[in-house]
Amino acid sequence: MKRILPVFLLALLAGVGTAQTTGVSWRNDYIIAGQGSETSSCQLVNLPGGGPTEFRVSARSAGLSVFLLFSSTPCVAGIGCFDPSPCGVPPAQAVCGGWTNQSFDLLTNGLIPVFVGTTGVGGSYVTELGIPPGLGFSTQAVVVDSLCGSPTFQPPMLFTQAYTIQT
Repeated sequence: MKRILPVFLLALLAGVGTAQTTGVSWRNDYIIAGQGSETSSCQLVNLPGGGPTEFRVSARSAGLSVFLLFSSTPCVAGIGCFDPSPCGVPPAQAVCGGWTNQSFDLLTNGLIPVFVGTTGVGGSYVTELGIPPGLGFSTQAVVVDSLCGSPTFQPPMLFTQAYTIQT
């Protein structure tokens, strides 16, 4: 983990683009409370009253490390654009000029990267977190994937789409 955390900080220093990541099922998709599969970044997810909330990441295969990133500020699309995945994560229209769908979409104010585990059978990671009412934050996931991750990073990583959460 010591090697991976500096990579998140380097992401913040990369070139700024007008972009956002779009999740692709079984590559880099992030779903919160059943909402948001294959959406673009910075969609609002309302969780009235908070409570137990499922966070799901789908990736290429089992055994891939998953980090959840949390920020106390709203999502901002396209803070940094990165080399595309070599594994068929198609570029989305208007994402980083159409050449990639890999972007970091969270501000560093209050940024908390959390290693949560590895993907299981079928390439899915699922956790449930208790979210208090009246809370607003943003979140994005990162999958460490030596075959499909962006070669910008060592180890190669895939960003998922980000969300702004309001309870």
